[in-house]
This record gives sequence, C-alpha cells and structure tokens, in this order.
Amino acid sequence: MKLTVSVALASLCYFGMSDAMFGRAQEASCPPLGLDTVGAFEIEPFISARWYVHEQTVTANTPIENFYCSYAEYELKPEPSDSGYTVDVFNYAQDSSGNEFSANLCAAQTGSGAGTDASKLSVSPCFLPLESAGPYWVMYYNEEDGVAIISGGSPNVDGVNGTCKTEDRDGFAGLWIFLRSANRNEEKIDGAKDFLRSLNYDLSVLNTVNQIDCIYDSIPEETNSCPPPGLDTVDSFDIERFISARWYVHEQTVTANTPIENF
Repeated sequence: MKLTVSVALASLCYFGMSDAMFGRAQEASCPPLGLDTVGAFEIEPFISARWYVHEQTVTANTPIENFYCSYAEYELKPEPSDSGYTVDVFNYAQDSSGNEFSANLCAAQTGSGAGTDASKLSVSPCFLPLESAGPYWVMYYNEEDGVAIISGGSPNVDGVNGTCKTEDRDGFAGLWIFLRSANRNEEKIDGAKDFLRSLNYDLSVLNTVNQIDCIYDSIPEETNSCPPPGLDTVDSFDIERFISARWYVHEQTVTANTPIENF
C-alpha cells in the first residue's frame, strides 16, 4: 500500500477548479458552494512515489503523539479485490520515542472513476466492504512541485470564524498536506494553506508533523522480508470443531477497537 502533500503559490496550477473558488467564501456556508476535488486526475502518477505528511489534523486513528516521521505509500493492486478495492495503502508514523505505528489499508476510486470522481477515493481496512469505506478526497495535486492536499471528505461542519472543516467521526475526518520530500518547504506549505483558505477551510485544525532526524527504512531491504516466505494459514481446517467451545485470550495486540485499557 502507498500515499502523502504542500504548495508554491503562483506557480501552482489548480486542476479544473472554478474561478469562483479562488476567493474566500463570503458567507459561512458549509461545505462552500462549488467546492470539488481535482479534475483530470490520474491515479498512476499520484501513487508513483511516497508522500510525506507535513501538516495534518488529529484523527481517531492518529493522535497528536504520533505526529512524527509520517508518510503514506500507495500501489495499484494487480486486480480488484472481491470487495472492489483497487489500491493498496500503507500509512506510517512514529511517536517522539521512535515507536512505530503503521496500517495496511485498501482504497478505490468512487463512481465510474471519471471526472472529479477519479480524485474522490474511499479508504478502509481491507476486510470491510467498500460501502463502509471513508472518503479520501484529493483537493489539490501538483506532481511537478511535489505537493498534494487530502481532505477526509467534504468540509460540511462549521469551523472557527465562519470557516468549514470535515466531520470528527472515525473514517470521515481529516486534512493533510503532503510533500514528495521529507524536507519541510515552508513556501510550498504556505501555498497549500493559501489554497485551503481560498476554499474556506478551517486551518486551526492543522498540526505540524515532525520529519526531522527520521529513519524511515531502518531495516536493510535484503533482510526486510515481510510477510516471511512460505507463510500460510492452517491447512485441513475444520471450522465446526474450531468454534465448538469458548476461547480465552491470553496474549494480544492493541487494535483500534480494543485499547490496552480493555485487556
């Protein structure tokens, strides 16, 4: 799986956004009138390299303690999954102590994949049906400048001072500024924020992601074989016998649905 965003003002092109969108909204109307995602969007170049997260909102799955060394990677699946997912997603982050957090997810373009639908994706854990996936909207993308802006769906909630933001519920929230480079570029990031202001987004929700002194790929590639070669599940499995009696959990990992407080 793979994906990440930032902007350089006058040199950036706005990919099919209407002229009316370049002015700040005159009224507190959420979502802003005429707001839409990138037009003429091609997913192959967008997912061709890693995106580094430089600004983002706190979400249910990413607390502010994990705003270190974050990146996203995307890769097309050889063929769509049974649920209709077409893209593998890998999200990575660390905390201040260097503890690593990652997630393997799946994504797909919405609708026919034509027009602005192509830049509206749905992202979810791969075991969930596509209908349950949350929105991943590409609001701005410039490959030459190495900048992208991702919104967790439509900003249809009132923000501060008459601005708008996405919902706070899990899977339907978030705002990210990606850069192709891990090195922070204030000019591009400021340009991305100016673009978001033109769409009347609430920028108070954004927090800086620390990309300083990060070691992203600490395991040598030749020894980083995951999953291990030959790994497979139980053969000759009898489901009736397996579910015939209660199982007691003695060791487990923390998951999004089972925090360590519930162990």
